[in-house]
Amino acid sequence: MSTPAPRQGPVRPPEKGAFPLDHLKECTDIAVEYQKCLREQKSVSFRCRELARKYLDCRMKSGLMAETEWDELGFRDKDSDVKVKEFSPGGKAMYAGMKLQHEREPKD
Repeated sequence: MSTPAPRQGPVRPPEKGAFPLDHLKECTDIAVEYQKCLREQKSVSFRCRELARKYLDCRMKSGLMAETEWDELGFRDKDSDVKVKEFSPGGKAMYAGMKLQHEREPKD
């Protein structure tokens, strides 16, 4: 006897449509440069925003994704770009997901 397969809900397409692979490698150099930046910056993505923007621009110009306004992709115009400040208690940079370790005073 076999067990019935679990039922799944209706399949929905991605919100922004398909994201086809870059078979002609038109944007591969920029993608590699972006990944290198992320490794060097310990995955702090806002430090590599210009490369991300450059990569998405390449994909739009190559027809690999729909032309989309930058603010819809999380970018602002370069002139009005907001600078992200790092919170660094005690000289150590803090990012989302990191736990703050407090120094404990010895008990008497």
